[in-house]
Amino acid sequence: MKSSLTILLIIFSLFSFSQQENNKWRLYKEINGVEINYKYQECHDTHNGLHQELVLFQFVNNTKYDFSINFDFSLIYSNVKSSVTNRAEQHKTIVLKASSVIESTCFENREYAIFSKFLNYKDKSELQKFDLINLKINPIKL
Repeated sequence: MKSSLTILLIIFSLFSFSQQENNKWRLYKEINGVEINYKYQECHDTHNGLHQELVLFQFVNNTKYDFSINFDFSLIYSNVKSSVTNRAEQHKTIVLKASSVIESTCFENREYAIFSKFLNYKDKSELQKFDLINLKINPIKL
């Protein structure tokens, strides 16, 4: 009995550590003192019955200059490439002020998030890979 309890505690600890690691920001790219970070996050909207995993983004300006960030999402769902470069709604432009952060969450700045998968039912659409293409990070000249 005691060894079973120890094994359960170890499994729970590993699961908790894995969940914490999953919620940490990971560096995607750093250009001109601007960091682009991402993380996978479970997002639950129980009122509307939506349980999803999203890829959230964080844009960090570590400089004293304002920057313009432009990119398109390139997404592969279930091994089928989705060409989003021709879709105007997938093109993103961000003005990132000096020494500031813009961060997507489950409910805010969702235009900078990517749908990964549904958590409450099996769907054929599951994000396999993402990339920010046509990425340009340029200082804004006054």
